[in-house]
Amino acid sequence: MAPERAPGVLLRGRPRERARTAEPIAVRLSGHGGHHPDAPAGGGRAGAPRPEPRGRGSEEVLDSGRLRGLRARRRPARNPRAKKRNLRGVSLDPLLHLLLPLPRGRRGAGRSAPPRAVGRHVDAESRDRGHRHPAHAPGGGDHPPAAAKAAPAAGRPFVRILDRYLLREQLISLLAALVFFVSVFIIIDVFEKLDTYLDNRVPVHLVATYYAVSVPGIIIQVLPMAMLLSCLVALGQIGRHNELTAMQAAGIGIGRIALPLWALALAVSTLVFLTNEVALPHLNARKLQIYRVNIKKQSPEGATVRTNLAYLGREGRTFLIKTYAIPTMEMREVVIQEISQHTLTGRIDAETARWENGRWVFRRGFVRRFDREGEHAAQFNELVIPGLLETPDDFAKAEEDPRALSYWELRDYIARLKQSGSRVQKYLVELYLKVAFPLTNLIVVVIGTALALRVRRGGLAVSFGLSVFISFVYYAFIRLGQALGHNGQLPPVVAAWIGNFFFGALAVELLRRARRGG
Repeated sequence: MAPERAPGVLLRGRPRERARTAEPIAVRLSGHGGHHPDAPAGGGRAGAPRPEPRGRGSEEVLDSGRLRGLRARRRPARNPRAKKRNLRGVSLDPLLHLLLPLPRGRRGAGRSAPPRAVGRHVDAESRDRGHRHPAHAPGGGDHPPAAAKAAPAAGRPFVRILDRYLLREQLISLLAALVFFVSVFIIIDVFEKLDTYLDNRVPVHLVATYYAVSVPGIIIQVLPMAMLLSCLVALGQIGRHNELTAMQAAGIGIGRIALPLWALALAVSTLVFLTNEVALPHLNARKLQIYRVNIKKQSPEGATVRTNLAYLGREGRTFLIKTYAIPTMEMREVVIQEISQHTLTGRIDAETARWENGRWVFRRGFVRRFDREGEHAAQFNELVIPGLLETPDDFAKAEEDPRALSYWELRDYIARLKQSGSRVQKYLVELYLKVAFPLTNLIVVVIGTALALRVRRGGLAVSFGLSVFISFVYYAFIRLGQALGHNGQLPPVVAAWIGNFFFGALAVELLRRARRGG
């Protein structure tokens, strides 16, 4: 009688077991502690069952495919009377490679298998193993293990780790780039002003103070170039180690990979705008004072007294002031013109004016009114103009330079210019630039992301060259639009945003091609 064998599996006996080939062969169930239904109760052999050796797991096929009755391959039987089987040159191992990947038509067939368990003590677990496979629920159906159910949730911690990794690389590269560009900027400026420092014998600590006050403004100027370089270096670093390819192979899209970099760029743009509004005007004033008074040894009166001041006030008033002393808040030879609908309606001339008790007091002058009947004049020794909203700080600020004003101050100044009928083209361009320029940090990072995905094998030299070239072209577009806007050849909005329009479209196109792999 030929020995029993599992369907589709060839079993071979040993020579010393020739007398036992007629006996049924015990078949061990995969992942169970029981026996095959056709096996005898004694374990498939005559006599007492042989116990399993301690410390060794059973020879069985585990959860992969759940095939039953498989044992290790044996050599062919040496019984000359045994009928030879046509094996067709196929051994057990190739059969296993073919059979194990095949689904058994169960629920969830063809899906990815649950993650493999880590190495553990097999003998200790075999003693505690129940008679039912853990994958089988008490209801009889097949249910995935708990690890498989928790697998999708594990993606979120991985993505958070990836975000922290990219942000760390970006911040390290950004800090190094800022140190480099700011140092180069300061070195060039020192050599340009070296004769001034030597001729006036300026102490070293004063020069250091001057550049310490200048650093925030320098950082804002070189920040787009540093952001682009840091983005190229960070993504190029992980691209050279095939980490970027691994992220994409894991199903993480380009937009999700670059999301932390874009979020950082948006935060930097917001910080630049706030710095321009809050800190930079005061720092620029302090920097100018140090350079004029302490370095060039000019008279302090030049910084505290303004001469021939023309100031456009509120409600159609224009102030023409011969001298204005900032510390004492006193004016001399003041002329106030009142304009309504492009027509001069009144004029006030005063020898002096002084800020007293929260109001301006004008002394020794004349008041003139103009209407259809002609001119009406009156003399005064002391005059307080009701509704005069200007304060000493308004006259102390250098409002002729829009860059020294914040966004809200410049917008208010433009409104007063419009009331007086003055041209506001130049000031509108500067107003829109205060919003457009900080966004360059975000746009160059998007461009850097697309370039890093397309050119993954470039080194530091390639990244540096690309960042410098793109930044200079970007600055050229901004200055060109600014000049055309001041001359009135372009609308103020277009003139201020022309660089962002062009490079923003370029960033979108490069990113689209990078996603398509073209």
